[in-house]
Amino acid sequence: MKGTIRDFAERDYEAVIAVQNVVFPDFPDSVEEWRHYDAHRDPKIRWRRFVYEEESRIVAYGGYTQWGMMYHPRKFHLSVNVPPAERGRGIGSALYEHLVRVLADFDPLVLRGMAREDQTGSLRFAGKRGYRETIRECDSELDLGRFVPSQYDEHLARVREAGFAILPYAELAGESDLQRWLYELDLLVSADVPMSDVLTRPDFKAYCGEHFENPNFLPALYTVARDGEGRLVGLSNLWRSTKKGYVETGLTGVVRECRKKGVATALKVSALGAAKAAGYVAVRTSNEAGNDGMLGINRSLGFQPLPAWLGLEKTLKEE
Repeated sequence: MKGTIRDFAERDYEAVIAVQNVVFPDFPDSVEEWRHYDAHRDPKIRWRRFVYEEESRIVAYGGYTQWGMMYHPRKFHLSVNVPPAERGRGIGSALYEHLVRVLADFDPLVLRGMAREDQTGSLRFAGKRGYRETIRECDSELDLGRFVPSQYDEHLARVREAGFAILPYAELAGESDLQRWLYELDLLVSADVPMSDVLTRPDFKAYCGEHFENPNFLPALYTVARDGEGRLVGLSNLWRSTKKGYVETGLTGVVRECRKKGVATALKVSALGAAKAAGYVAVRTSNEAGNDGMLGINRSLGFQPLPAWLGLEKTLKEE
């Protein structure tokens, strides 16, 4: 190994994104996305990024961050990204050891990471360092060319007859406090989404920046359920992907008292139909392996399984 590790700088976005897209070719990112997320992070989040450089060329990168909706001041998510052609030279180990040394100043309790189940090298790397699987996120994909929205007309009619209206964000955008209500709804339904830690409230301004000002936000594909009393009781949203023709599912959820009434399926069908009408060709989604309800809905809509993502964790100290 003959390179050096230094802090990420403003000039590094394009080179680091190039590395990212070699490591994860099926999940491309863009400079615009990264700049947006970096500018709209929750103020309490600690994060830092480093590059591994050889002769002024960025070869790999790594970093740490925290999550606004699963926040703990002494728990961190780590990433180490080395292109396949550069592996086996100790670069990943050097970056990881650097991250651990830097994080020592915060006396961390838990370190976390993620790897796809078919990334056997990454899983071995993590296993040798004491990480274990704590959560499994099952990815799946729907070919919109095979999706026929009219097949669900009767289902949508039953949901309407039950007193629910399914509306796109674009039709509600003029309503006062809409973003605040959607923020609260997100937190309410997310409380029942399986996670690897306790749900926490993110900063509202940061949440709005990350969501409603996001360059990938699609108001016509963000669907909301409203009950007969005018309350927002469910949501499902699709986000533009950097992968051409694709959209990605964000969150689908319905408040507890309105479940088992077909609302979640109606939300997803409406969003998927709008995506197909807009010319998108495929949708990706991810669900925790134990979330039988949502996995069942997605299977019924035609989603096909992809390799799962594994949440990995190493406990350094007990709270």
